[in-house]
Amino acid sequence: MIIAPPRRSRSMITAVPVLLALLALTLAGCAAPATGPVITPPTAPRVSAELTKADVDDWLDGMLPTALEREGLAGATVSVVADGRILTERGYGAADLGEAERPPVPVDPARTLFRIGSVSKLVTAVAVMQQVEAGKVDLDADVQTYLDFDLERAFDEPVTLRHLLSHTAGYEDRGRGVLLAPGTPEPDLRTEVAVDQPEQLYRPGTVPAYSNWSNALAAYVVQRVTGTPYRDYARDRVLDRLGMSGSSFDQPLPEGLAGRMSQGYPAVGASAAGFETIGPAPAGAMSATAHDLGLFMLALLGTPAGNSPPLLRPESLAAMGRPAVAESLGGLGLADQMGLGFFLYELQGHRVLAHGGDTAMFHSQLAVLPELGTGIFVSINSTGRAGDSAATLRTALLTGFVERYHPGPAAAAPAATATSAEHAARAAGSYQFSRRGESTFFRAASVISAITVTDNGDGTISLPIVATSGGHPLRLREVSVTEDGWVWQEVGGELRLAMDVADGRVTAIGYDPAHVLLPMPPDRQAVLPVAIGAIGWALLVLLAWPIGAIVRRRHGVSLAEWSVARRRLRTLTHLGLLAVPLATLGWVAVISLIGSFVPAPEPVLRALQVLTLVPVLAVVPALLQLIGTLRNRGGVWSAIGNLLIMVALLAFGWAAWTAGLLSPDLTY
Repeated sequence: MIIAPPRRSRSMITAVPVLLALLALTLAGCAAPATGPVITPPTAPRVSAELTKADVDDWLDGMLPTALEREGLAGATVSVVADGRILTERGYGAADLGEAERPPVPVDPARTLFRIGSVSKLVTAVAVMQQVEAGKVDLDADVQTYLDFDLERAFDEPVTLRHLLSHTAGYEDRGRGVLLAPGTPEPDLRTEVAVDQPEQLYRPGTVPAYSNWSNALAAYVVQRVTGTPYRDYARDRVLDRLGMSGSSFDQPLPEGLAGRMSQGYPAVGASAAGFETIGPAPAGAMSATAHDLGLFMLALLGTPAGNSPPLLRPESLAAMGRPAVAESLGGLGLADQMGLGFFLYELQGHRVLAHGGDTAMFHSQLAVLPELGTGIFVSINSTGRAGDSAATLRTALLTGFVERYHPGPAAAAPAATATSAEHAARAAGSYQFSRRGESTFFRAASVISAITVTDNGDGTISLPIVATSGGHPLRLREVSVTEDGWVWQEVGGELRLAMDVADGRVTAIGYDPAHVLLPMPPDRQAVLPVAIGAIGWALLVLLAWPIGAIVRRRHGVSLAEWSVARRRLRTLTHLGLLAVPLATLGWVAVISLIGSFVPAPEPVLRALQVLTLVPVLAVVPALLQLIGTLRNRGGVWSAIGNLLIMVALLAFGWAAWTAGLLSPDLTY
């Protein structure tokens, strides 16, 4: 079953909006998961149609204009290939909505360029496979062999190109530099991969964890072994070879293409944003037309158009479409997996090789069905009314295409296993994403965005990231048990996920080829409620401070009789309490900037860390104040209040430390 990508999972976009939304919820005193669901579009009746240009055009014309208007999307471009040729290419809506006296510009699928985000990674995969064919690299050799810098590793096992192309090298996610402000110079590829390397979290080949850095490192290997800058290599050996004259990795675009670039719209009613600078470039910087992506799909199917030479030998194309590391994934190998560059799915009984891509404004999807010789590409130049508007539409387009033109026989739903209820209870709990920042302050995004697997009490489970297009969590029941893991399938549907199991415990849940859920450690599960309690108590005490002053004044009570030392301790304690909400608001503001792809200056981050430390330092005057209260027989309630203040300060500091907000590494 094909699964729509989570909105940030295989895209260039990081988990920043998740952190922002959840920190805001924290301030409001509540929390809910704010992660992009794996979207399952409504199931359409199985209707077989003839795959002709006329029928595909009618189908697209009946679907896309209405969907764009409904979802508030500016424009889309589509190409469909079949029988060794581009069957059709269509443009819908506007490449430029126009402003004032400037008229709107319609999308032209042959001329209008769209940013395709992580679909660019397929070019990296092709380039690596070309060098495999040339004998310059080995997919299973230690990648260190090809590098001119030391690769940082946490495990003895070597990292290979196979791992890099299948997102199983085990590295954490980093977001800084992925989407840069318009006009920002493109970073140097070697600097991107060699300087401030991400931390390796998992043993190579064992845990899928999507990584832009890994793809860039594979591209750098191509650059090293060929002696050609990757951008030039991609142009000469891939794009030009196929006649993709409307495609480029250049940032900014060359003069001949810049005027053909679609505008991008981050929200309904928003002005067009400028041309995004994306880093690392191999992982997502390509701009292209739908026509050119049609040529690329044909080459990936082994049937390049016209007189274009093949990109790869048939055996290399076949290798890209096979599971890359199935033998080392344990129970996760029972679900959809990664190939070499491709996400591998099954839809209507057919193999589907796909890759999605997202920037701040553009949302794309490419998919080919190798046994049927067909493929479809779509790109959308705006985000729409809801965060998942574009994701829902591109998923519906792909599933609708396969269901309409390649419907498979209706299959009987498998029966639930006898252990479904027992295993549902064992699977229930809190999980974190395998793709996450761990060694920096961005750990907070993972800590406070836990995913809860719910045991529904009837032998089924639900989780919020596996949902219908309306956002309702699907119910899944166990349909298979092996010595490696358990397989769960949507009740009344085809969607499946797999659980890796060790000693009866769920160690990982695979819901997408490059994205896995891992059990959330108990201390991290406690961060959000502890932080909410600390913030709430700090605000309550701060609110009581002026109220208490008013009450004392009305009753003629003065603190003047207190010693100077006692008044200073009280002031320092309250300053520590004041720092709790101020630090929280500061982190929300910084994350808001990062979410808008505005880099956060390091001095600002360091200042925030100092402010976050103030409540911890205020524990000292709070403790001395508590001791003074006890010595002076200040009353039970006064002592309890001082104790709770000290606990709140400590709790906030612990939560900040556990969430990574005090990490010395400010890379994100």
